[in-house]
Amino acid sequence: MSFPQSVLKVFNLFRTLNLPVVAGVDADGIPRPMRVSADGTQVGAIPGLAIPAHDHVAVSYVGVTNNISTVVYKTGGSGGTAVATLTFTYVGGTPSSDDANIASVTKS
Repeated sequence: MSFPQSVLKVFNLFRTLNLPVVAGVDADGIPRPMRVSADGTQVGAIPGLAIPAHDHVAVSYVGVTNNISTVVYKTGGSGGTAVATLTFTYVGGTPSSDDANIASVTKS
């Protein structure tokens, strides 16, 4: 199984923060990052990053780079209502080249 680059960037951020992460599927069948102990036992979902049920995901990028600017989750399709937004910031500010290091992810 391969993951989209955006998912890998988020997982890499959690690794940077020393939070071992695996992909899990919640009761609604939605893949979510989950925190695990060193032996692989699930400790719980990563607090604050749970994304509500949605049927559309819109990803925007920083300029012409492969660095994610925002990810918007919506219900009601592409023109529907946003239920959550992830906003990415990068080490050193706005990146001008591909594969910049993520400094933070804020959910709103």
